[in-house]
Amino acid sequence: MNKQSPTQLKPPECFQCKSNAEYYCRTCKQDLCVLCKEEHVIDFDTKLHDVVIDRLKYGDIIILETCKRHQNMISSMWCLVCQLPLCSYCAEHSGHYVQDIKLVYKKQHEQHQEIIFHVKSEIMLYAHSIQSGINSDFKPCQTEILKLQENMVIKAERLKDQIDVVLEDIKKLKRYLNSKQKQQRRHISSIQKRVHRSEQLATRAIQFLLFSKNNSFYKINNKTPSASIVQAHSLIKEINKDNVFNCLVGISITEPGKRQVRTEHLFKVMSPPVLKKTFRVKPTGVRQNVSRHISCVTPNVAWVSGWNNLNLTDTMGDNLHYLEDLCHNEGVHTVTREGNLVYIDRDYNIKKLSLNNEAKSTLMRKAKPWKPLCLYCSPLNGDLLIGMKRQDALTAKVGRYNIEGQELQHNPGQGLYNYPRYITENQNGDVIITNSVLSDLGVIVVTDFLGTHRFSYTGSPKGSKFDPIGICTDALSHILVCDAYTKTVQMIDKDGQFLTVLLTEEQGVEYPFSLSYDHRSHLLWVGSSQNIMICIYRHIQRHEHLTGNH
Repeated sequence: MNKQSPTQLKPPECFQCKSNAEYYCRTCKQDLCVLCKEEHVIDFDTKLHDVVIDRLKYGDIIILETCKRHQNMISSMWCLVCQLPLCSYCAEHSGHYVQDIKLVYKKQHEQHQEIIFHVKSEIMLYAHSIQSGINSDFKPCQTEILKLQENMVIKAERLKDQIDVVLEDIKKLKRYLNSKQKQQRRHISSIQKRVHRSEQLATRAIQFLLFSKNNSFYKINNKTPSASIVQAHSLIKEINKDNVFNCLVGISITEPGKRQVRTEHLFKVMSPPVLKKTFRVKPTGVRQNVSRHISCVTPNVAWVSGWNNLNLTDTMGDNLHYLEDLCHNEGVHTVTREGNLVYIDRDYNIKKLSLNNEAKSTLMRKAKPWKPLCLYCSPLNGDLLIGMKRQDALTAKVGRYNIEGQELQHNPGQGLYNYPRYITENQNGDVIITNSVLSDLGVIVVTDFLGTHRFSYTGSPKGSKFDPIGICTDALSHILVCDAYTKTVQMIDKDGQFLTVLLTEEQGVEYPFSLSYDHRSHLLWVGSSQNIMICIYRHIQRHEHLTGNH
């Protein structure tokens, strides 16, 4: 037998820290140790990479298992009806739809891949953050609990002392009442005897008069109870449930709430943003020389619209699908939580495209006198927000509908808008609209979930003109907006306070026109009004305490 050299027996090394590698990234083609693997799956740039254990480096290893009913056979098929493995001798599945077990495994694995990535990169990270929060809260909570316990003991002792006094007074009162009862019985017995004697002497006048003189029938002992007995009687009257509860005022038990991770503890803004990728959408149709609107489908695929057409493109610029019946407006398409495209067509009907991009269905037909101008599908609840304008007047509104096109209870905010161009939603439920006032002036109008006006934003404090167009929100609930007048992307907080100019021409984007923020990769897609160039930036990153990069 040939002996293997030490080099051949040496385990793989992590490409970052040179420790023993137990994992392998199929995307990077690099080996990873346990610690570097943890950082790899939570880093925004690599969170969607396919990281597997080292033995799966060169592909999935499927171990064929023996059939439970036929021990000498291998379960090579899967019954899609019974959801059970089977071998060639499992006759009870004849007539059922069966498939090769390897193909079923591969398909199921791909379907669950996104969930697996989310658990690795988000859920586990949030769990660690929550655990650290619990650990930091443990000591102050323990101190607070000790104070409450001491307070409870003091109040309980006071209550016990009060009850002991009352019980002792009750005993005294009972003794007093028993003695009074005995006295009254003796007194009544004495009166009965005197009455009987007087009746016997009723015929003898002299003896009766003498008996009446020496023995009064009506003298009753009305001795006043002692002060302590009176006090005990009054305390008995005053003691009730409310008085007992009052002894425990300040001790309360609240229902436990659900601990959540605050986004500001997870993310922070990078300064300046980092340009991650630039690509040009390959033109199709006519007048495809501007990126008017972007709707992200996955971290690597988005719908990008020009003047009258709509392209499904990847980050290489390749066209995956193409539509021509698009309305000649701006924020006229969106993507549902399931990934379906919803858009306004040339006749101002609202349509939905199937996931395979083959079938179209009409959700809402144009209802005169209202004409839809822009729309957005809420990732929070799936509602469809539609900005509309009357054809016969200078008024506009924003309606809320379900994904089937049925109107929901909502204040449309008539009087707040002139001409809605783009619409989006923040994580607190606020509805945000870029609204044109004049040809070169505009305003951002923000309402709450019910349509009540919260605030309007008219530009940075510098006082220059403001012409808002493309708009989106990020993981920290910032409102990001393209300003056509200053040719920049501004960032304001969820309450309308200007924070900073996020992007300028010096940072690589000319005439920013459209925006889309992908909440899975936390990348910001920016389209230009001068060309069909898409720039992808990162302006949000993890906090150092989550990644260990202190």
